[in-house]
Amino acid sequence: MGFGSNPSNLRGGPKINLEGVDKLIHTLNKTVDKVERKAVKAGILAGMTPVTKAIRAEINNSPASKDVKRAARKTVGKYVKKRRGRYEAKVGLGVGKQTKKQRETSHARAGAGRGVGLSKKNIHWFALGTKEMKAYLKGVVPRAVARTKKEMLAAARLKITQVMMREVAKLRK
Repeated sequence: MGFGSNPSNLRGGPKINLEGVDKLIHTLNKTVDKVERKAVKAGILAGMTPVTKAIRAEINNSPASKDVKRAARKTVGKYVKKRRGRYEAKVGLGVGKQTKKQRETSHARAGAGRGVGLSKKNIHWFALGTKEMKAYLKGVVPRAVARTKKEMLAAARLKITQVMMREVAKLRK
């Protein structure tokens, strides 16, 4: 027996016809899917927050210059996308959308005839290195991820629980 089954019909009792049962079942199923999507996405984003903090800490411990470290910390980002029914997340240097302020700053610098400085678009030169330049930030992201595995899971679990409790409270109203 699941939603919508009427046990009195099975025993030969009086037939009871409830209006709106199908609509109620549809609404419950849709609500479960919606809450699940919200909770999973929020959990993934929350799980990536300790990693971004650890990446910034690793950058501070790197042998790069003070200016490179400052610019690199600004480029740390994260995002979550849904592709082919699965959520994919990314965290690291040069990840995520550029903010409006960052975009305006880079346009202003480019128009002034000077270089554009370090941004999400070219931080990989310092992370990976080039033929002429040493990789100052090599291994920063893998070390940060390895250091924060337990924290990632704990943050994701906590956020998923919070979202589920909030959605249940909404349904009770």
